[in-house]
Amino acid sequence: MADTWELLDQKERALLKKIDDLADRQYQAEQLFSDFEAYDEATYDSENNLWEAAYHSRYSNQLENLNEGRRCHKERLVDDFLRYRDDLKREESHLERKIEVIRTQKHKEK
Repeated sequence: MADTWELLDQKERALLKKIDDLADRQYQAEQLFSDFEAYDEATYDSENNLWEAAYHSRYSNQLENLNEGRRCHKERLVDDFLRYRDDLKREESHLERKIEVIRTQKHKEK
């Protein structure tokens, strides 16, 4: 009985460590996304300045095509980030459910 309880306790500690690691990954991902948003905002301002300068030039079509490609890449990056963040949250919820099961088992072992 004591061995079972200790085994459950070890499993619980391992799962809690995984949750801490997930929280660190979530924080890093949010920081990276925040940095990306700042970069994107600065790029957007530069894009507008370039567009105004090149509006009537022969390069306006090229600039418009480049900007469209940039927007598509940005949308894909944002979608990938949101999917990654959701995956981390799902994994965290799954680990929390496993911890609850272990805690219930530990309570029964007492």
